[in-house]
Amino acid sequence: MTTPPRAQWLASAWTATAFFILLTIWFTWPQIRSLDSVVPHQDPMFSTWRVAWIAHQLPRDPLHLLDTNILYPALGTAVFSDAAPLLGLMGAPLIWLGAPAVYVYNLLLMASFVAAALGAFLLVRELTGSAAAGIFAGIVFGFSPFRFEHYNHLEIVWSCWIPLSLWALHRTIATGRWLFGILTGLFIAAQVFSCVYLAVFLATWLVVIGVLMLALRMLDVRSRAFRALVAGAIIGGALVAPYGSAYMGSSRVVGTRSTEETRLYSAQMTNYLASPPTNLLYGWTSAQWGMNEKALFPGVTAIVLAVVGLWPPLCRRRLLYALALLFAFDLSRGLYGFSYGPLRDGIAFFQGLRVSARAATMVQLALAVLGGYGIARLLSVKRAGGAAATGGIDRIGGIGAAVTAIAMLLTIAEYTNQPITLTPLQTKPTVLQSWLAGQRDIVIAELPMPRADKLPGEDPRYQFLSTFHWRKMVNGYSAFVPPRYFGLMERMFRFPDSASLGALRARNVTHVVIHPELWQRGDPHAMVRDMSVSPNFTFVGWFPDSVGTAAVFRLLPEP
Repeated sequence: MTTPPRAQWLASAWTATAFFILLTIWFTWPQIRSLDSVVPHQDPMFSTWRVAWIAHQLPRDPLHLLDTNILYPALGTAVFSDAAPLLGLMGAPLIWLGAPAVYVYNLLLMASFVAAALGAFLLVRELTGSAAAGIFAGIVFGFSPFRFEHYNHLEIVWSCWIPLSLWALHRTIATGRWLFGILTGLFIAAQVFSCVYLAVFLATWLVVIGVLMLALRMLDVRSRAFRALVAGAIIGGALVAPYGSAYMGSSRVVGTRSTEETRLYSAQMTNYLASPPTNLLYGWTSAQWGMNEKALFPGVTAIVLAVVGLWPPLCRRRLLYALALLFAFDLSRGLYGFSYGPLRDGIAFFQGLRVSARAATMVQLALAVLGGYGIARLLSVKRAGGAAATGGIDRIGGIGAAVTAIAMLLTIAEYTNQPITLTPLQTKPTVLQSWLAGQRDIVIAELPMPRADKLPGEDPRYQFLSTFHWRKMVNGYSAFVPPRYFGLMERMFRFPDSASLGALRARNVTHVVIHPELWQRGDPHAMVRDMSVSPNFTFVGWFPDSVGTAAVFRLLPEP
């Protein structure tokens, strides 16, 4: 394979980036003109809070970055879910400049599609030497229906580090340079700091790929490349070790996933026939085969081009990615497959994962690579008599270019969505949040709290709105919730009896915020009147809030 001049490589990368930006606008429409809006789900509110917390805490107390303002008095609450500190770090400068947190969240969300597509482009261009093959791979990986199944999960769509780590791996083997070995480790670490979930799958996948490379004699343990990769692994491991330790500590507080949960979110064969309901062509398949985050259809065109790429004769690289595809597919099947059960039994991190189907990220990337090889094969076909005298592209080569263009258009058509339904989030504090922001050393409880059997209730909303005041709160929404909060929810169902007040005082709650418009049982206004004359409270006042008015009480020490 002849390497094009550096200027040509850079030009194709810039062209691909511009193309992927346009595709991102197309696939996510009308997100670009609604940066204050998100899909109607609790997770975008959670991710907005998560990004805003990093920007808030970094300049104030970075040593306690993982001790957020929610679920007080629990510590390390950031790692009750994916803390995604790298995403927060990327968004922090914009927040420091005054951008609303929801704007920053949406810019990060849209940037993830461009970054993922560009990562796949660089990987496949490296493997095939073809920019067109790289662009096709970028479409397949960057804009697959699977990614829109997780449009509300910021950390899951930030998967660009997976193809970038493989790109650096191949560059290390090709050049033997320490730089690329270290970059391999740094990209893996970046995936850890963006999404621990995918990082666990990536690390497992890379171990399998490394073993296959050794078996296929693509990598030699005595080579300089191997030493460079070991150096990268050591550096990456050193960077993520404290973070991983924090997650291991949190698992002792909040527990792990049950086998029943894991099985529910394990992919079955039919899930690879389903697209999310927003998909224009295949959305009807979601209700039939794609429930519980398991709409995994990779697209007909991607499969066909992967078959073209795998058509004999096979080179070692294509065989490598075919085997990697099979392993990733089995991993996504969770407890229905062969590998996940032993991994779950033997590796602690797997016990904290619920959705094994998310390993379909690696399935999609392997298909993108093989589909890229299919495009490269189409573009390299020549007549037996050689190229025509028209610039090196003969009649059959011209047909290959046309088929490539058609394949890209078909893939874009397969992946196109209906206009995404969006709902606006608040960008300025209400009177209530401004008042709370002006208080010091307070701990709040916002009511109504959810019931343990009807999570998450209003907690995601309370948590998002806390970005305007950052007061400590006993409420909280996360992937895991500590058992102590479940106990509080049970007691608060009978608020304001003595048991609920005792539970609040035990958590050093100083203020109770009542939202009558959100109350679904009893008469909240009568309760507020009774609290106003109770010796347990001092009535602070009524404050306009985004859903009406809220009554704020100071909780007094036990009489």
